[in-house]
Amino acid sequence: MKIKNIFFFTIFIFCIFSIFIIAVHQKLIFQNAREKLEQHGQVISNAMWRYEAQDPVAYLHLAAELNQYRHVLVLDEGNKEFLSISGPLPRGMDPFFIRLGLIPVKPINAKVFYNGNLIGEIRVEWYNKAIYTYLYLGFCMILIFSLQWFFLKLAAAKKTLEIRVRQRTAELNELRKYLSSIINSMPSVLIGVDEKNRVTHWNNRAEKKTGIPSEDAHGQHLSKVFPAMASELGKITHSIQNHQIRQERKKPRQTGTGTSYDEVTIFPLTGDSQKGAVIRIDDVTAKVRMEEMMIQNEKMLSVGGLAAGMAHEINNPLAGMMQTAEVMKNRLNKDSAIEANQRAARKAGTSMVAVNEFMEARGIHRMISTITDSGRRVAAIVDNMLSFARQSGEGKMPLNLCRLMDKTLELATTDYDLKKQYDFKLIPIKKDYPPHMPDVFCEGSKIQQVLL
Repeated sequence: MKIKNIFFFTIFIFCIFSIFIIAVHQKLIFQNAREKLEQHGQVISNAMWRYEAQDPVAYLHLAAELNQYRHVLVLDEGNKEFLSISGPLPRGMDPFFIRLGLIPVKPINAKVFYNGNLIGEIRVEWYNKAIYTYLYLGFCMILIFSLQWFFLKLAAAKKTLEIRVRQRTAELNELRKYLSSIINSMPSVLIGVDEKNRVTHWNNRAEKKTGIPSEDAHGQHLSKVFPAMASELGKITHSIQNHQIRQERKKPRQTGTGTSYDEVTIFPLTGDSQKGAVIRIDDVTAKVRMEEMMIQNEKMLSVGGLAAGMAHEINNPLAGMMQTAEVMKNRLNKDSAIEANQRAARKAGTSMVAVNEFMEARGIHRMISTITDSGRRVAAIVDNMLSFARQSGEGKMPLNLCRLMDKTLELATTDYDLKKQYDFKLIPIKKDYPPHMPDVFCEGSKIQQVLL
C-alpha cells in the first residue's frame, strides 16, 4: 500500500474516533458542570432558607469566575428571583471564539433543597470552553500526523534507497563479473599490482602459468608468486611513479624445450585514488619463430636471386668451355676430313695418325668426352636451378610427376651441409614410378618446393 493511502486512511480513522471522543467528552463535561451547579445550590441553600440574598453573593461571584458562568439566576420556591449576578466578561480569545460559535453558551439548571425540602432553583448560562482543549489536542495530533508523514516518507525513502542500492549492487556485481570474464578469457597473463608490488589481480591465465590460485596470490609480493618478474620490479616501480608504459618485446626465458620469448607490457593505473600497474605477459615464441623464419626466407630469396644471377654468369663460360671441347674433339679426330688439320700436322713434322695414336695412348679423347659430359651435366643442373628459382607466372599446367620428381632429385643432389657433413648424393634413392602415369594439373615449382 502506498504511503499516501496509508496516511489518509489513518486520518479518516482518527476523525471518526475523534468525533466519538468529542461526543463522549461533551456529555461528561456537561454532566460535571451540572454536578458542580448542584453543589453550588447546596452551598447557598442555607442562605435561601433564611432568605438572606446578600450572603451567597461573594460565593456565586467566585463560582461564576471559576466555572465560566456568564449569568447566574437564583429563584425561590415561588419561582421568583432571589438573586441574580453576572459573571466576568470574556477575555483573550474568548470573544473571537464566541462570535464564531466555537464557545457556545449552555443553559444549566439545578434544584435547591434544604433538609430534603425544595426551596428554589439555580440557573446559569455556562461558557463551554472545551474548544481550547480540542485545539490543543488538534495541534498535538497535527504534530503527530506530521511526524507520522515524515517517518512514512522516511521509511519510503529508505525502502527506495535500499531497492536502488540492491539494484546498483546487482549491476556492479554483474559488471564486475563481466569484466572479470573478459579479463579471464584473455590468452594473456594479466597481473594487477599496487605501488608496493603486491598482487591485486590474478587472472586465470596467471593461475595456469604459475599453478597458484587467485585467492592465494592476492596480497602476496609479485616476486614471491611470479619469480620470473623479479627482475622487472624496478621497471614496474618506475612505470608507476612516472606514469609511463614500459614494454619489452622479446624477453627470453629458458624452458625444457629450449628458449621461449615473452612480451612484457607494464601499464600504470591512471586514476588518482589508487596507485598501481597492470602487467600483461604474452608468449610470443611462435611470433618470434615466424619472424626469424620470414627473415630466413628473405635471406633465401636474396640468395636465390644471387644464385640465379650466378647461374647466368656460369652459363656463359660454360657454353664457351663446352664449345671449345667439341671443337677440340672434331679437330683431333683421325677420321676428320678437315684439310687444315692435315696441313698443321705436316707442318709440325707429324701426321694425324701419330697424333691420334698419342691421344689414344694418353686417354685424351676420353678426357675431352668427360669435359663435354660434365659440362652438359653442369648446364642441366644450372637450368634446373633457374627453373626452380624463377617466379612462376604461368599458373597451373599439366605436368608429368615422374619427370618432375627426377628434376627435384637432381636439385637435391647439390645439397651439402658443412656443419652436419653429409652429402645427399651418398643417400641411396630407390625410384618406384607407376607406368603410364597421366599428367597432373599443378604448379611444378610449388610441388618441387614441397618435396625439397
